Amino acid sequence: MFQYKRVSTLVQYQITGTGAAEIARSVERAIAGGSLLPGEPLPPIRSLASAEGLSPTTVAAAYRMLRERGI
Repeated sequence: MFQYKRVSTLVQYQITGTGAAEIARSVERAIAGGSLLPGEPLPPIRSLASAEGLSPTTVAAAYRMLRERGI
């Protein structure tokens, strides 16, 4: 579970999963639940990958899926 901390505030959403589709769904759930606002920046690829023990390629694929879905 990755909790993203910005300089001024702690963003209260979790990004979980081991595959690109799972990561993308967790971001979509955070948006649907209102804990992540549309257009709000996501954690950098390498930060999320390192925190979750994932490949940066997997995280990049998840972010690409989100872009393709218009999220």
